[in-house]
Amino acid sequence: MSNVAETIVQQLGKPALFMLGAHTFTKTEDSLCFKIRGSQEVNLIQITLKPDDTYTMEFWRIRGLESKCVKVLSGVYWDMLHDLIESETGLCTSL
Repeated sequence: MSNVAETIVQQLGKPALFMLGAHTFTKTEDSLCFKIRGSQEVNLIQITLKPDDTYTMEFWRIRGLESKCVKVLSGVYWDMLHDLIESETGLCTSL
């Protein structure tokens, strides 16, 4: 994985990714994208690092050939990732 993608994985933590049923990881130079299981609203999350050292998070619902961006959040700091994922997906990222 790229350094940015590896950093995002570390910040989220492997237990959180496991609890989300995360799979099909895709990395770019400045982002990490992965599918999740269990949410009725969202099944793909993309987290992109911005030049100001914050993240932009995109929450997507993909079904067949249809895709819909459910929400985009900008100016996200690393310590907000868990709370925002929980609020947008309805899934827990920690016990």
